[in-house]
Amino acid sequence: MKNCCNCGYCFTDLSVNDIECDCPNITGDELQKHFTEDQPNCIHWKEQENENKILTAKQVKKMFEAIENNR
Repeated sequence: MKNCCNCGYCFTDLSVNDIECDCPNITGDELQKHFTEDQPNCIHWKEQENENKILTAKQVKKMFEAIENNR
């Protein structure tokens, strides 16, 4: 499934529980839908490069919880 966890635009820094979308073409509505609400199949999704690692569901949940707690 194509989602933020396996997208080449997704920047993740687990040391500070940071996850960001670095896509230059994504709109605010798309960001809300695919990044914040975690709906799959964003039209901007791109293949990850070899050095990127796919996150586990537990890691993603932890990062989204951290984002929610910092609002």
